[in-house]
Amino acid sequence: MTVEFFDTLSDAANTADGLESPRLLFLDQESRKHADLPHLLQVMDAEGKVIIIGESLADNDFVALMRQQPFDNVIDDAEPDESELVVTSVKLLSGDIFGLDKYLSWGAQLQISEVDGYDNKRDAIAEVAEFAKQVGARRKTLAQIENVTDELLMNAIYDAPAAAGNDPKDASSEAPKAATISYGCDGRYFGISVVDYYGELKKNTILDNLLRARESGGRPREGSSGAGLGIYFVLSSVSRYIANIQEGVKTEVICLFDMRATGREHSSCASSMHIFTAPNHDGAEESGDQD
Repeated sequence: MTVEFFDTLSDAANTADGLESPRLLFLDQESRKHADLPHLLQVMDAEGKVIIIGESLADNDFVALMRQQPFDNVIDDAEPDESELVVTSVKLLSGDIFGLDKYLSWGAQLQISEVDGYDNKRDAIAEVAEFAKQVGARRKTLAQIENVTDELLMNAIYDAPAAAGNDPKDASSEAPKAATISYGCDGRYFGISVVDYYGELKKNTILDNLLRARESGGRPREGSSGAGLGIYFVLSSVSRYIANIQEGVKTEVICLFDMRATGREHSSCASSMHIFTAPNHDGAEESGDQD
């Protein structure tokens, strides 16, 4: 594999026609606005991915643009953590997208359990909170970890089955599949992973619900359900948000909390979002809800 560095997007666009179709394209905030970007996207590999560096998820205009462009990986920091760039690149190139262990330093031990109902969920949240307390989470971070864990589990054991057409009130519906929760800490980051075995989450569902929640000032919409308001609160609480999706098979949402961040340093929105898709059992890939 060849790695090329260009000072400007024009240089990259002028050179791209004579190169192997790019698989990964890293763009800074200014380059992604360049007039030559559409041409560069056209000559990329069919499975090519774009990583945007320096854009903020707090910018509603950019979030709306993500819905129309192949911008599935966004890092707010203009000088991102090297480990985040590495794990993002490896996942995009290898297709091996699942697993919280990829985001924690080597040697971090993961706690893993299954959750299949309300009582089980309540116990799991208490166990996560106790573990977070033991590893030194500050009071505000601890509250955020508890609330995010609750939201992720609600989505996995209630909303995901409903999205798949499984109505718990219908006696003919299949029993909901248990979700898997994993969590751990490497000293820098506390990580939570929740997996549901439905694979109903879509990129544009995440983005649309985030924008709607912001438009309503974080107030629930009448008759709304699912992750609409939840994604707003999750992204307001975590440092990094990762969604790994295999359509019709499973969804894993990973949330990372920076254990070193103080209340003053905490941002109003996650510093990065990554949405990865894997081929489903038919070999097709999830391409987003294009309504």
